[in-house]
Amino acid sequence: MKYDFVCPHCNADQSFETPASVNGQTAEVFSEEASAEESSHQSFVPAPSPVPEPPAEAAPDVPAPKKPSIGLKAPVPPPAAVQGSGPSGPGEEFVPPPKKEVRLKKDGKDKIGTGLKWSFRLILLGIVVWIGWAVWKNFLDPGGKVAWKKDLQIKSFHLLGNENGKIRFLNGDTVMSLDAESGDVSVLATLPEHANYPLMMAECGNNRAVFVSAKQEKYLGMSPEKALAVMDFSGKKWWNRDFTGVISEVACGDEVMLVQTVEAVFKEMRNEFAVYDHIYRTKALRISDGAELWKQGPKTNENTFYGTLAGGKMMLNQSYEADAPKKKDDKKSDDDDDDAERGGTMILTVSELATGKVAWRLKTRDRIDWGPFIHGNSLIFRQKDKLTALNFNDGSKLWELAVKGEPNGGRDERIRKSDVVYFSSDNGITAVDLNAGRELWSNQYGVAPHISTISDKYIFLASTAKKVVEEDKEANKLPPAYEKLKKEEPDLFGNALGSDGPSVKYERNFICIDAATGKRLWEMQKIYGQIVADGDRIVLFWDSADTTMIGGMNRSGKTVVRQYSAGSGKKLFDRNDDAALSGPHLICGKKLVSLTHDRLSGPGASASGLVAFNLK
Repeated sequence: MKYDFVCPHCNADQSFETPASVNGQTAEVFSEEASAEESSHQSFVPAPSPVPEPPAEAAPDVPAPKKPSIGLKAPVPPPAAVQGSGPSGPGEEFVPPPKKEVRLKKDGKDKIGTGLKWSFRLILLGIVVWIGWAVWKNFLDPGGKVAWKKDLQIKSFHLLGNENGKIRFLNGDTVMSLDAESGDVSVLATLPEHANYPLMMAECGNNRAVFVSAKQEKYLGMSPEKALAVMDFSGKKWWNRDFTGVISEVACGDEVMLVQTVEAVFKEMRNEFAVYDHIYRTKALRISDGAELWKQGPKTNENTFYGTLAGGKMMLNQSYEADAPKKKDDKKSDDDDDDAERGGTMILTVSELATGKVAWRLKTRDRIDWGPFIHGNSLIFRQKDKLTALNFNDGSKLWELAVKGEPNGGRDERIRKSDVVYFSSDNGITAVDLNAGRELWSNQYGVAPHISTISDKYIFLASTAKKVVEEDKEANKLPPAYEKLKKEEPDLFGNALGSDGPSVKYERNFICIDAATGKRLWEMQKIYGQIVADGDRIVLFWDSADTTMIGGMNRSGKTVVRQYSAGSGKKLFDRNDDAALSGPHLICGKKLVSLTHDRLSGPGASASGLVAFNLK
């Protein structure tokens, strides 16, 4: 017979089966097996079985009784058997199964109590996490905090390099290196003094630059003079040279530099003002020793060097020929607009830089509204919304493309180095490949976008939305005396008291798009300030004194610095500091480095040091 039960010690389901009765030893076997089964779950050792004695003569069907051995405790007999109820028929003993342990289930009240307990634990955990996040965000997170400040007298700042976490710059006549991580500034070289050369005109390769003597004007700042010197940034002077006129422009090729000078010669008095003729001269000098290779001029009132861009071995001159010369009684000033009114021809001349020999010339009567500039071996310019690229060596046409809008940056250095230029029109932006002369992508927007910043991965468009503000005229109603005065003197009080027309406010928004595909990534609304981007780091900052009338009057404000995620536009941090920033603003490694000035003196004050903000 099979019996099921639950072990009271290990709570495991157990079962056993008793064999059928064959003789009178069934109860004894059951007792011994049950005792053995129970002993496996108890801590005591069961008593040994008694030693049987030879049975006495008895009836054949009656079992002989057992007598316990001396010194041993007899086993406890099983409960009295119920005759006639055995599984094998009448006359057999029935052994009841052991009692099963009943495990009670928890009632509803226990379940509610457990749920409340875990809910409280989760709420407490959320509070702890929130407090930890707030402490980290406001006190421990270094993002946006000032990493260091450095007081440093800045005579003039010219960036020479920004790489590997270091910024190399020229401060007056001293070459310095700044470690963006620590803020340590070291002096690399002090340029030799020669006729006082504080004004750097151009870099000319091999770590060299052209410096021109200058003087401090009362209103115009530093004005160039007549002396020039070539120095390298290790402190070595290569050569110097004096000129008869004031140096106006310098451009460097691979081995030759062009220097233009101008002389003002008194001509006459006109309407109580002195009129001067301007004499222009251009000289080509060898960069290595300053030897003169060739020269042009003197030319009166013809600035042929204007707009010149020097390639490695070729140069470009841009000039204009009017259809009719000016008459002697022409009282108009010598402006380009006067020439345009009379009509004329724009002339682009490409010459060999080493000899000055003309390679080819282009004449056109259509106004060049963008360019020309040199990109690789191409000369690129735009006329009447048509972009044209010519072979710089022989003037042959490479490609032509119709494109609308204004290009980013005009003639900035980035366009010359980049293979893509972006044009923003009234409601869109277009990307053009300058090598192939084809449109890469074009996007349309509801407002006229203005290209604010371009990095190697992203383009940031600034747009201004005009919104009408509904005002409660009853709430803004003026006292009767002012209302009467407003009606009697509308011109006098129109600006001060406002007009009857709707009030308008302007909101500035930023749109971030992928530079490679033109895909719009995200947009920020109601944004002030300036964006600086480098790689995946996007930083927006502004001075709160510039956004409030009171702050603008007393310069009471703070510099607000925010960093955003490049992929989603999510704000990573929002900090502010008392430091007033001046350009340039550079992202160097994990720092935003900027010049600082005295806040009370306003944004036009001279730089007084450097500051760095931590970035993520």
